[in-house]
Amino acid sequence: MPDYYIPPEKARRSDRDIIAQKYLGMKVTANERKHLLSLLGSHFSVDLYTFSNTTGLSVHNHGRVKTLTEMPQVFAQSKINLNITCKSIRNGIPLRVFDVLGCGGFLLTNYQNDLNECFTIGEDLVIYTSSDDLLNKCEYYLSHEKEWKEIAENGYQKVLNNYTYENPIEKILAQL
Repeated sequence: MPDYYIPPEKARRSDRDIIAQKYLGMKVTANERKHLLSLLGSHFSVDLYTFSNTTGLSVHNHGRVKTLTEMPQVFAQSKINLNITCKSIRNGIPLRVFDVLGCGGFLLTNYQNDLNECFTIGEDLVIYTSSDDLLNKCEYYLSHEKEWKEIAENGYQKVLNNYTYENPIEKILAQL
């Protein structure tokens, strides 16, 4: 991808690998997000909140929202919140998962290894494994409101009971 990133000639191999992973991972993620949003936009009414250029995508771009005041409302009021994890994140759970669930939103996300450690998939949140799976699950949950609301409530309760700031602080203080 010479028009996107060329590592410096004198970069050590490990530096080149790290830089390539970071930049290529971001590019692959951007392409994947555009593909999935285009696919979803061709089947459903998709609202997107970003300053990113969405030209050519069949989405309703509402621009950015304020992180602390407006974003929680968007998460809570959306029927489906989508998380497409950046490819460079190989382990761990993206903060967006906790953001959405902590606001009582229904989350449809790609699979990450560590999700199973904190959440019950299918009960607290839903994962997709391919673009077809994503499309099918969107169609299903949009027509099964009771189910997505139940899953959203389960996810909210899981975060509220296990993943607030107070939880780790109490565990730390208990060990002193």
